[in-house]
Amino acid sequence: MSQDAAQKLTFSIGGGIEFGGDKIAEVYFTNGADQSVNAGQGGSLFASLDYAVSKSFRIRTLAGYKYVTTAANNANIRLTRFPIQISGIVNLDKAWWLSAGFATQQGISFKGDGFLDDLSLTTKGGATFGLGYKLFYLSYTGMKYKDNLQYEYNASSIGLGFLIPLKKRIRMVDVPRQN
Repeated sequence: MSQDAAQKLTFSIGGGIEFGGDKIAEVYFTNGADQSVNAGQGGSLFASLDYAVSKSFRIRTLAGYKYVTTAANNANIRLTRFPIQISGIVNLDKAWWLSAGFATQQGISFKGDGFLDDLSLTTKGGATFGLGYKLFYLSYTGMKYKDNLQYEYNASSIGLGFLIPLKKRIRMVDVPRQN
């Protein structure tokens, strides 16, 4: 990779929270309360790599881990998945940006911890859109899951997230070989 190409790369870490989607399960507690586990719901941690094509456009790849659990203290009922995205980012000015791209999730798993049936879910992916201001952004992802019984769930979500660049630019240095 040339030094010019390497200077166009930005590596970031981030996180977010998303809401939405159909109920995958509803948990009833002994105190009379209940809680839903929704397909689009969860907190995420992720890493991203941006490649600046020009001053106003960049391509972002993102991979992470998304998790939601219930308030049960005697069970670990949870929905886990590994989100992957690729998006085009248009810089509107030095602070604001818009994004559009494709999102998918791998390893989607609902665990009922013996209280509910476990489910393996899949997705064909879907569109994702974002509006960002500096490090923060709002997002919408349209997605559907299908479980091992062929039941379909709307897994679309609206989210709020952040990205923290680890380095403004990644610098590569050519080191001469010693003979």
